[in-house]
Amino acid sequence: MFICAAGDIHGAMNRLYDDVLAFEASLGVRFDYVLHVGDFGVWPDPDRIDKATRRHGGAGDFPVWFAANRAAPRPTVFIKGNHEDFVWLDEQLEAGRREILPGLTYLPSGDVIDIGEDRERGSASAASAAATVRPTMSVGLAIYRDGPSVTSPMTSANA
Repeated sequence: MFICAAGDIHGAMNRLYDDVLAFEASLGVRFDYVLHVGDFGVWPDPDRIDKATRRHGGAGDFPVWFAANRAAPRPTVFIKGNHEDFVWLDEQLEAGRREILPGLTYLPSGDVIDIGEDRERGSASAASAAATVRPTMSVGLAIYRDGPSVTSPMTSANA
């Protein structure tokens, strides 16, 4: 199973998936999952963004994807960071909805989700941290396949 990890996209979904697909092409693989580790930038209503998000360019293109109910090109699981619409995410959980968009699943703090099965190695799981993750402000991608990882920063994401 190939997993791509990313963080801090702050709603820049076009850039995230452009980078993921470019990373796949450079490695000659197809990722089974994208695991996003905080500050995905879930702001369905761009008028509700927090002050920090507003200061740093706004909600990105997440509201456009959300309005169109656009599917993620790779199955993606994300945990919250400190710049998300927490009220809206809590409302989704209360309504029993974890899939925010087709192929984009919210993993709340303390939960575990089965992300499929690798025929050679058995099932794989992703677990969310008990506390909010606050990673650095750059996007990086990594690949993991039951052994050493290969990492590569994406140049367009480092701007």
